Amino acid sequence: MASETGFSKSLFATRTPRTSLWFELNWTDCSTRGGIALLLDALDETYDRRGKVVSEIDAFRDSIHQDVDVLLATRDVAYGQAATLRWDHVRLCRPASVAKTIASILRRSAPALGADKWVAERREWVDHALIGDATLCETPLLPVLLAVLAARRDTAALPMGRAKILAAVVEDVIHRREVGRRPDLQLGRLANSENEAALMDGYAAEAAAILNANGQILFRDLVSAVAIEVGPSWNLHSRPAAVAAEHMIRFWDESGIFVISGAAETVAPRVALFAEIGDAMQAVKRPAELSQWISERIERRQLEP
Repeated sequence: MASETGFSKSLFATRTPRTSLWFELNWTDCSTRGGIALLLDALDETYDRRGKVVSEIDAFRDSIHQDVDVLLATRDVAYGQAATLRWDHVRLCRPASVAKTIASILRRSAPALGADKWVAERREWVDHALIGDATLCETPLLPVLLAVLAARRDTAALPMGRAKILAAVVEDVIHRREVGRRPDLQLGRLANSENEAALMDGYAAEAAAILNANGQILFRDLVSAVAIEVGPSWNLHSRPAAVAAEHMIRFWDESGIFVISGAAETVAPRVALFAEIGDAMQAVKRPAELSQWISERIERRQLEP
């Protein structure tokens, strides 16, 4: 069960012009003959359009051949909307092993000369990182990010230690996986050239707000907290700051660093250390308050063991 905003606009809303290659090749089969499967992903990432998107999916399903199979994927946060379709549902289990996925990424990235040694060295680094924190293996996302990071660096430049490894993952998400791949990424009124720095500020502000709320926070409260922090830094008044903050929070949710979940839309880190790293980055922006910050974190036991 899933949908994404761009697909919804081109297929369900307008239907003309035919902007999708899938649309061109398969519309006849879909509407009159069946015998194909339609896979839709990321209903959760349609955010405040979820209700509308689900209605469009429902209407679309009624208009196509009964022998077309439709699979919609979503995280729990949008399960309530997806359930209104009254389709059969299944839950994706934790992967038994991500070893094949990691090996495949590294092999495809390896140089022709000395490929086996190159892959083995980086595979060892990824395996070491995953052994250090079992929660990293709960979904394929973080092992994939680690493999991509390993493929991009010389082994001597790969970080050691959980904090440095996860900090490198965060930076790589911004520099390569998202900003470089999404030139249309917009953070409110901020210029595209400001995205990288603004996203890092948003990450730090979000982390601090989450820890200040004892590890999880409601989405609406997080928007307010992040807006208060990033607004003055980027010369944004309250409303534009809130819009930029919401876009930042959604970015980190889609990246799997901080995750929105549940009907109440609470936000928490995928791994606690992600929040602790960002919180420290936020704290060092205020040298005069560092002593107080350290005391508060010790008192709350919000420290990396």
